[in-house]
Amino acid sequence: MAKIVKLLGPPGTGKTTTLLEYVEEELKTVPIENIGYFSFTRKAANEARDRAIKKFSLDKKSFKWFSTLHSCGYHSINQEGRTVMGKPQFKYIIRATLSKICRYNDG
Repeated sequence: MAKIVKLLGPPGTGKTTTLLEYVEEELKTVPIENIGYFSFTRKAANEARDRAIKKFSLDKKSFKWFSTLHSCGYHSINQEGRTVMGKPQFKYIIRATLSKICRYNDG
């Protein structure tokens, strides 16, 4: 069974460093292509990937699964975000949401 490590905390508390230590341990038995490292933001995902490239002396392409949670979902279905939903779908969702919010606020 896959090992899942969840680590949450404010900026500057060592989350990336700690998780990369877990990655280092896993690399003893698991290829990097089979290790996922997911964050909420692109900035955090890119920071982790860039640090891992230096730490493990691997190529950027090896880190397909160092990404945001959304990107992971898109990769899983071999899609990019903009191919899943286009401008018409976003407009529809925004209108529907605003309609419900306005109706809710009107009583």
